[in-house]
Amino acid sequence: MASSILMFICLVVITMVEKGVCNDLREICVGEETALNCDQLDHATKNHSYLELVWIVTDLKNPGDTKLISYCGKDPNNCSLLSSLNESCFAQRIQVRTLSRGSIYVRQLWKNDALSFSCRLFLQGDKRPLITSVNHLTVTCLSLSTGQDVNLSQASGENRISSETVKDKWWYILQGNGGEKKMAYCNGTKCSSILCSEYKTRMEINGLSLILKKVQLADEGLRVQCKIWRKNDAAPLLFNVLLKHVSANPRTGQSLSFYQRRWSSLSPLIPPL
Repeated sequence: MASSILMFICLVVITMVEKGVCNDLREICVGEETALNCDQLDHATKNHSYLELVWIVTDLKNPGDTKLISYCGKDPNNCSLLSSLNESCFAQRIQVRTLSRGSIYVRQLWKNDALSFSCRLFLQGDKRPLITSVNHLTVTCLSLSTGQDVNLSQASGENRISSETVKDKWWYILQGNGGEKKMAYCNGTKCSSILCSEYKTRMEINGLSLILKKVQLADEGLRVQCKIWRKNDAAPLLFNVLLKHVSANPRTGQSLSFYQRRWSSLSPLIPPL
């Protein structure tokens, strides 16, 4: 039964991505545990139509990479993680543990990693499952103190990309309405000055790195993105940083938070390129 379910799931996921269903991404902090629930499970168990459910993960950049995470049989409170996950391309990218009522806890370990998590709820007498999907994009989340300087290139991991392969690089401030403000442009050898007038005294270019100087309380919630186009590669690489929390207690001599250093030490800065 499990093998036939997996075959069906792979076809469904690939079709969803090709049709663009997976464009709505929810930003998740690297290393932050998130609970995922299977919608309509309560209704299915109350009317005795529940049969079984599975959770799967799919790489949104490579939709052919799909793997079963967990399986729940007749009792949705008795679910098991599948060992095959540890032998897949997701083994170093996610940590998963089961929860009651068919739910799972997921922790994503790679920066700038776009994954889709889907619950397939199978009902008695129905061949097609009910589907609950959520699409995650991991971002680097920083918890800082006022007065600190932050090397955004180091925090985002974009400085791990060899400058010899870089054709164009843009830095943006991402706005809540979906807009973006251009901050700076770089090629493989040099960068422009800060382009956004309101940040000319707050940000600076140091070599090929972007520095935010003297963090302020008002910077909390600031979202910065670096977009890199490499030579001989049409698709850009995206590197995102969120200033999740700014404390009023300054700590001099630190540019990265404990939160960011903690999760950087647990996982690769960026997926293999």
